[in-house]
Amino acid sequence: MSIENIERWSFRYGFLRKWIMLWQNYVFYKKIIVLNKENIPQNEHLIFAPNHQNALMDALAIATNLKRQPAFLARSDIFNKPFIANLLYLFKMLPVYRIRDGIDTIGNNKKTFEKTIDIITNKNGLIILPEGNHSKFRRLQVLKKGICRIAFQSEESRNFNLNIKIIPIGLDYSNHQNARSILVIKFGKPIEVRKFKELYLENPQKGMRALKEEISDRIKELMLHIETSQYYDLYNRIRLIYGSKMAKNQGINEYKQPLALEVDQKTVNVLNKYNDKFGDRLDNLKEKVEKFTQLSTKLNIDHQVLENEPLSFINLLLKSLAALLFLPVFIYGFINNFLPFYIPERLSGIFNDKQFHSSVKFVLSMLLFPIFYLIQTLLVSFLPLSGFYTAGYFLSLPASGAFALYYANNVKKLRTGWKFFFLHAKKDKQLLSLSDIHNSIITEMDEIFSWFRKQETGTTP
Repeated sequence: MSIENIERWSFRYGFLRKWIMLWQNYVFYKKIIVLNKENIPQNEHLIFAPNHQNALMDALAIATNLKRQPAFLARSDIFNKPFIANLLYLFKMLPVYRIRDGIDTIGNNKKTFEKTIDIITNKNGLIILPEGNHSKFRRLQVLKKGICRIAFQSEESRNFNLNIKIIPIGLDYSNHQNARSILVIKFGKPIEVRKFKELYLENPQKGMRALKEEISDRIKELMLHIETSQYYDLYNRIRLIYGSKMAKNQGINEYKQPLALEVDQKTVNVLNKYNDKFGDRLDNLKEKVEKFTQLSTKLNIDHQVLENEPLSFINLLLKSLAALLFLPVFIYGFINNFLPFYIPERLSGIFNDKQFHSSVKFVLSMLLFPIFYLIQTLLVSFLPLSGFYTAGYFLSLPASGAFALYYANNVKKLRTGWKFFFLHAKKDKQLLSLSDIHNSIITEMDEIFSWFRKQETGTTP
């Protein structure tokens, strides 16, 4: 596939997409939750507009969870090598040239914009990351005009008869860098571009600005948007520390996705209202959270541990015996899966921008695990064993790898459990201090939420 026919249905793309979707949805992520997919119109001219916090993973999240074969725009500097460019075209990626790429390259965008019109008119769908660049913050950046320009130019080319719809999308990652995290994809209701036709024809800049504001507002409704810079760390930490309590305040039994996103949005909304009313009063809460974070990191005991009573000695002992019993299975899985797991982890660290870590881990793991499994199975096949044992070995590789990861995570929790048990038993001063700070944070947040409730019901002047 080349840029000339990128809008056409591709069997090769379809095959690769299936493999990427399998690895992404069932291996790399612990869970992917797709919400409101019914908001996507069928057989329409669509542009998909997600927030951008996680490099390549944002576009892949959308592309692999749609039935169509959408194309998406990417920064031009990754197309520099002809071989890489052809590979990217195979994945239906189009280059966008920026001023930083050289003023003389901007003219190349004309061809890209022409192809986007072909893609949209063929109803495959176009994915545009309207922020233009990813950010580590859980916040929507100011959108670029590109998405609006493409939408209006496409409509103009067909006398505004396409009725292009832009689908705002919110992406929420439980952890941006690590594998086995949870991803929520939330589709919003379509935005009709022709709603802004008259304003655009009267003044193109005003029309694009109005459409851009509409897209921005709608994406913010679908994601966790922490706009404040002064209290960003406070908001981001409080939503976790107070998450379980806030969920109960809203009649939700458990603080977990997909409802956790709504809970977090409510927490941010409450803090925003309180900050607007009282300003510097949040400084006290900020100081408490900073102290809690420092001590929590030092003791390696988080708020989730403090929210529960320590496990009993018998319980911890039984868990430890079970861990010892299954240690050989872990060792087997660890040895047989070490290299394809370690290499992506190691190489991702080369990138200073941590938002690339997840993308590097994903791509390399998707390639290396099958390759290593085949090589290892081939080596085993040379041993004087029957084909039955060779097949059994091959099947054991992914199962033992999954168990090794599960085992390692549970042993880490078990170590924390033992530490919490002994510190609690001897009434360690630092643990008591951590618990007191945690309780103080919860109490202050209860008061802030109570104030917010009174404001909502109109019982406070």
